Amino acid sequence: MADLEMVLSNLMRYAVDYSTPLLLAALGEALAERSGVLNLGVEGIMAVGAATGFVVTLHTGNPWLGVAAAGLAGLLLAAIHAFFSVTLRANQIVSGLALAIAGLGLSSMAASGYLGRTVPKLETLHIPGNLAPSWLNDHNPLAYLALLLSPLLWLLMERTEWGLTVRAVGDDPSTARSVGIEVARLRYVCVLAGGAAAGVAGAYLPLSVYGGWFEGITAGRGWIALGIVILGFWNPLRILLASYFVGAVMSLPHVAPALGLRVNEYLLLAIPYLAVIAVLSIASIEAAKKRVGAPMSLGKSEY
Repeated sequence: MADLEMVLSNLMRYAVDYSTPLLLAALGEALAERSGVLNLGVEGIMAVGAATGFVVTLHTGNPWLGVAAAGLAGLLLAAIHAFFSVTLRANQIVSGLALAIAGLGLSSMAASGYLGRTVPKLETLHIPGNLAPSWLNDHNPLAYLALLLSPLLWLLMERTEWGLTVRAVGDDPSTARSVGIEVARLRYVCVLAGGAAAGVAGAYLPLSVYGGWFEGITAGRGWIALGIVILGFWNPLRILLASYFVGAVMSLPHVAPALGLRVNEYLLLAIPYLAVIAVLSIASIEAAKKRVGAPMSLGKSEY
């Protein structure tokens, strides 16, 4: 029993590390989508955030400056998407995919000369006493920030007038505009905040998980975050649970031998991606979107 408890504790410890960037990116994307803007460029934004955070940390020695720079980089890239999808009312899917491709290319170009270099990781926080279970202790502040952001965003969206306004814009922007709500401004705020969160999520990878940079560091996590938003029904609390579940699945290769599981490691790693494909495919059906509670104007540029 003690051995099993230790294995499960290790599983959850790994799950926190794997789920934190997914959770940060998914919460930011959920905010943008609640306003009616779909940003398929999360993967590219995370990649640029990872490269920016790594390079800035390498040159300054301060990982928090790297996190701040990554958030700013994510915000600037999201501003491009907002300009095309909100101001010009271009196709959101095309704009997002272009941003994803451009972001991956920019990150590769910006950090191409730093392969093999390492950077100082974010310091961990120790919670004294028995205030937290062992698997939730000794993580860096970003892990705890992501954990706290879920209930805070839920309160903001469900219990404040501003949150109600965001949801109204996401469901029926024409009606919202007719009663004096500035739809474009609100969508800009949500998309920019989502981009900043995705940038920070990307920085988490080199500054907490890996301690360095390598090509393809995001490994599709941006796409997984998009699926988590749907899996969590655009609800920040459910997104938290979905993120931790996916993080636990991604952590299975680390503890599978101790559990006596003889499953191919690559098959385990493929599960989250297969789940995302299934979720995104189902969510693309209009009837399914209504059933799972998707914002009614999501992905529609006209308002």
